[in-house]
This record gives sequence, C-alpha cells and structure tokens, in this order.
Amino acid sequence: MVAAERQILKVARQDWRFDGMSALETFARIQHAGGSSRFIDVTKNPFIGAWFACESGDDGTDARLFAFATTAPSKNGEAPRAESQIELDHEFGGYLPPWHSWDDMVERQKVDWGSGSRRRIWVPPAYDARIAAQNAAFLIDGVPLPAGKAASYFKAPNGSYWTRSDMLAAGSIYMKTAKPTRKPLSNKYGFAPTFTFRITASAKDEIKRVLTDRFGYSVSYIYPDMPMLASYVKSMELPALNPS
Repeated sequence: MVAAERQILKVARQDWRFDGMSALETFARIQHAGGSSRFIDVTKNPFIGAWFACESGDDGTDARLFAFATTAPSKNGEAPRAESQIELDHEFGGYLPPWHSWDDMVERQKVDWGSGSRRRIWVPPAYDARIAAQNAAFLIDGVPLPAGKAASYFKAPNGSYWTRSDMLAAGSIYMKTAKPTRKPLSNKYGFAPTFTFRITASAKDEIKRVLTDRFGYSVSYIYPDMPMLASYVKSMELPALNPS
C-alpha cells in the first residue's frame, strides 16, 4: 500500500506537476476525481448518509448504513483515548504522509495504525462543492494488523483462526459491530465499535421523500457541480427533433 502511494505521489508531482499540495490533499483530490486511495468516504451528517444508502431507490435490494466510532471505549477510570481528528499540521500536513514512516509492527501498534482501536477522521478543505454539501470527511486507517490481540477475534466456522490473507481480503479496516441500542463497553480486543442499520428495499423511496421534503436533499443539492449536471442532462428525456 505504501509503495503504491509513493508511486501515485511521484506521478502526480512529476508528470502532472501537482507539486504544491500536501500528500493528504493530493490523495483526496485524486479520490474525488474517481481515482484510488486508502481513504474511506464518509459523512458527518447521518441524514446525508441515509440519503446515500437510499440513492438507488426501490431497486429491490436492501441498503445498509454504517456508523463508525473513532476510538474504542475506555475502561472505568481510564483516561480518554487520543484525539482522532486529523489536522493538516506538521504531522499530517507534510509532503509525505506520516504512516510512511510507521514501517514496522511495533511502531504501528504504538500509534494504533491498523489496530482497530483508533480511526482517524479528516475533514478536508472545501476545494470541491460536494465536500461542503455532503458534510464530507475521510476515514483514514492502516490495513488490519494480522497479529496481536485483535487476531484472536477472527475465527473461521471450523474454529481455526483467519490467516493474514483472509483478513486482508475481507476488509480494509477492522470492524466489530455493536448494538446501537446499548452503550458500547470496552472489549478485550480494543476495537472501536461500528454500528450498522439495515434499510429495507421497500423503505428507500419513502426515506428519500422525507429527506427531500424536510431537508431539501436532492441530486442537485448533494452533487452541486457541473459534472453531475452534465450527467443528469444526458439521462433526461428531451423533446424529439421536429424535422418539419
């Protein structure tokens, strides 16, 4: 992953001459334009999240909404865990991302990079109209550490533990789901909880209607830019040409 990121930064800066931005902003701009990065698109507005979950409408499939906690619950008497909000400061605003120097298992565990205990969240500058409209942010974490206390949580149905390749193939981050109706408690694996809600296919259109009527959410609100307008116009049924 790090090798791929270094290659992307080299191409962006040498071939395309995007040499005046931090590494994080370079990755963010590439992802918003349809490229790949380790960033996971999220929104800080749960109603926007519900709109995206129902965006496909009544297509016959259920949707699922995920809510990520950024840190693991602390035990009684424990000090709160480290802040997970990223700022473009001396650590994260540099020419190279800090995780490129976290190159061994011990260092990664020390800073909770890929441990499942701490998910860093970054609200990027509003260089794109969609960022502000969608209350957009990025969830940033390392690939799951295949060893340590977290590894013992993942067992196959036959009772054997998952292999490293199993973990990396199953997901890009660790997720331990918790019941949204209960206060999350600390767990021996140190995982930050994830909450998930199923939205049935039959409820999608009604949810979108309520979100539009009450909050004004629509395609033009969520995607307030020319590329989406152009895409929308291409799908419109326009009047046919009259040869006479």
